[in-house]
Amino acid sequence: MSNYTLSTRASELLILHAAKHPTQTVCGLLVGSSSNSISDAIPLLHHWTELSAMMEVALQLAESSVKQQGKEILGLYIVNSRIGDMSVPLGLGKVADSIERENKNAVVLMIDNEKLNSDQLPFLLCSKHSSRSIWTHSPSASLNLDLDPSALNASIRNHLESNRQNLVGDFDDHLEDASIDWLTNSKLSEHLA
Repeated sequence: MSNYTLSTRASELLILHAAKHPTQTVCGLLVGSSSNSISDAIPLLHHWTELSAMMEVALQLAESSVKQQGKEILGLYIVNSRIGDMSVPLGLGKVADSIERENKNAVVLMIDNEKLNSDQLPFLLCSKHSSRSIWTHSPSASLNLDLDPSALNASIRNHLESNRQNLVGDFDDHLEDASIDWLTNSKLSEHLA
């Protein structure tokens, strides 16, 4: 497992995605460079998070967009609907498997709902353990933020007070309203670090 750096922009975007849909499992892609620097996130789904035609279409569109930008998909982020559930759902594990086939250093970033309003990092890195072929917590991986956790929490609180979580769009939102720019989230981008 490798060391990863998570940008403030990516951190804010994935937490705001979860805040927009607090009772649902949400997932998205971690995007960046081959040096394991996660610079952005693409919110995928909040309805169809298991293997489905919607997931397949979202992944294909996102992959095409990421390649056009000269970046790559570094992994998947997941926020489970149940507080304290830090397991990778089976269907999303299969999605992570397909990402790993393209990038051997792929990672799953789980977000711990219980730590979102604290000075602790809410992120847990998971890797695939070949002996069991499942994605679980990886103590050998490290995640560095480009912002102090308390500063990140202050930034998130500011976004939530301004209801900016409502500006986040994922592919499910795009299916309901085709004007939603889920690949770049341009309406939200001007407010992110």
